[in-house]
Amino acid sequence: MLKQTKDYSSKEVEHLVGGKGSATVRPYFEPTDFGGTHVKFCSLVSVHPDGEIGLHRHDGEDEIYIFQKGHGIVDDNGTVKEVKAGDSMLIGRGQSHSVTNTGDVDLELIAVIVTY
Repeated sequence: MLKQTKDYSSKEVEHLVGGKGSATVRPYFEPTDFGGTHVKFCSLVSVHPDGEIGLHRHDGEDEIYIFQKGHGIVDDNGTVKEVKAGDSMLIGRGQSHSVTNTGDVDLELIAVIVTY
Protein backbone atom coordinates (compact mmCIF):
# COMPACT_ATOMS: atom_id res chain seq x y z
CA MET A 1 0.00 0.00 0.00
CA LEU A 2 1.51 3.29 -1.10
CA LYS A 3 0.39 6.42 0.68
CA GLN A 4 1.55 9.74 -0.70
CA THR A 5 1.93 12.99 1.16
CA LYS A 6 -1.41 14.23 -0.19
CA ASP A 7 -3.12 11.21 1.42
CA TYR A 8 -2.10 12.01 5.01
CA SER A 9 -4.46 13.59 7.46
CA SER A 10 -3.25 15.56 10.47
CA LYS A 11 -4.70 16.85 13.70
CA GLU A 12 -3.61 19.31 16.32
CA VAL A 13 -3.53 17.81 19.80
CA GLU A 14 -3.45 19.94 22.93
CA HIS A 15 -1.70 18.48 25.99
CA LEU A 16 -0.59 15.23 24.28
CA VAL A 17 -0.73 12.48 26.91
CA GLY A 18 -1.13 15.18 29.56
CA GLY A 19 1.89 17.23 28.44
CA LYS A 20 2.01 21.00 28.09
CA GLY A 21 1.49 22.84 24.82
CA SER A 22 0.47 21.19 21.58
CA ALA A 23 1.60 18.85 18.83
CA THR A 24 0.56 17.87 15.34
CA VAL A 25 -0.04 14.16 14.75
CA ARG A 26 0.05 12.89 11.15
CA PRO A 27 -0.69 9.16 10.86
CA TYR A 28 1.29 7.33 8.20
CA PHE A 29 -0.96 4.31 8.67
CA GLU A 30 -4.00 3.50 10.80
CA PRO A 31 -4.18 0.25 12.78
CA THR A 32 -6.84 -0.99 10.33
CA ASP A 33 -4.35 -0.70 7.45
CA PHE A 34 -2.41 -3.69 8.81
CA GLY A 35 -3.33 -7.34 8.41
CA GLY A 36 -2.63 -8.04 12.08
CA THR A 37 -3.55 -6.45 15.37
CA HIS A 38 -0.10 -5.59 16.70
CA VAL A 39 0.50 -2.07 15.33
CA LYS A 40 -1.40 0.47 17.40
CA PHE A 41 0.20 3.71 16.16
CA CYS A 42 2.44 4.70 13.23
CA SER A 43 2.69 8.48 12.88
CA LEU A 44 4.82 11.56 12.49
CA VAL A 45 4.51 13.62 15.65
CA SER A 46 5.59 17.28 15.60
CA VAL A 47 5.93 18.62 19.14
CA HIS A 48 5.71 22.39 18.90
CA PRO A 49 8.20 24.67 20.72
CA ASP A 50 7.68 24.57 24.50
CA GLY A 51 5.42 21.54 24.03
CA GLU A 52 5.76 18.05 25.35
CA ILE A 53 4.45 14.53 25.29
CA GLY A 54 3.54 13.96 28.92
CA LEU A 55 5.06 11.29 31.12
CA HIS A 56 3.25 7.99 30.57
CA ARG A 57 3.82 4.25 30.88
CA HIS A 58 3.58 1.50 28.26
CA ASP A 59 2.09 -1.74 29.54
CA GLY A 60 1.81 -4.64 27.10
CA GLU A 61 3.39 -2.66 24.27
CA ASP A 62 6.66 -1.22 22.99
CA GLU A 63 7.13 2.19 21.38
CA ILE A 64 9.84 3.27 18.98
CA TYR A 65 10.80 6.92 18.38
CA ILE A 66 13.01 8.02 15.50
CA PHE A 67 13.83 11.71 15.87
CA GLN A 68 13.76 13.56 12.53
CA LYS A 69 14.14 17.27 13.30
CA GLY A 70 14.81 19.62 16.20
CA HIS A 71 16.07 18.83 19.67
CA GLY A 72 14.73 18.31 23.16
CA ILE A 73 14.95 16.19 26.26
CA VAL A 74 13.42 12.84 27.09
CA ASP A 75 12.68 11.18 30.37
CA ASP A 76 13.63 7.59 29.57
CA ASN A 77 12.18 5.57 32.44
CA GLY A 78 13.54 8.04 35.00
CA THR A 79 16.74 9.04 33.21
CA VAL A 80 16.71 12.46 31.53
CA LYS A 81 18.75 12.79 28.32
CA GLU A 82 19.06 15.23 25.43
CA VAL A 83 17.89 14.13 21.97
CA LYS A 84 18.34 15.51 18.44
CA ALA A 85 17.61 14.59 14.84
CA GLY A 86 19.05 11.18 14.02
CA ASP A 87 18.59 9.74 17.52
CA SER A 88 16.22 6.85 18.22
CA MET A 89 14.58 5.48 21.33
CA LEU A 90 12.90 2.22 22.35
CA ILE A 91 10.41 2.33 25.19
CA GLY A 92 9.91 -1.24 26.36
CA ARG A 93 6.97 -2.89 28.04
CA GLY A 94 6.39 -1.53 31.53
CA GLN A 95 8.61 1.51 31.01
CA SER A 96 7.62 5.17 31.09
CA HIS A 97 8.79 8.20 29.15
CA SER A 98 8.13 11.80 28.19
CA VAL A 99 9.46 14.12 25.49
CA THR A 100 9.97 17.89 25.78
CA ASN A 101 10.82 20.22 22.89
CA THR A 102 13.53 22.59 24.13
CA GLY A 103 14.14 24.25 20.76
CA ASP A 104 12.50 27.02 18.76
CA VAL A 105 11.35 24.75 15.89
CA ASP A 106 9.14 21.66 15.96
CA LEU A 107 10.69 18.49 17.40
CA GLU A 108 9.64 15.88 14.83
CA LEU A 109 9.66 12.17 15.49
CA ILE A 110 8.28 9.05 13.91
CA ALA A 111 6.43 7.02 16.53
CA VAL A 112 5.42 3.36 16.22
CA ILE A 113 3.59 1.46 18.98
CA VAL A 114 3.53 -2.34 18.82
CA THR A 115 1.20 -4.31 21.11
CA TYR A 116 1.46 -7.90 22.41
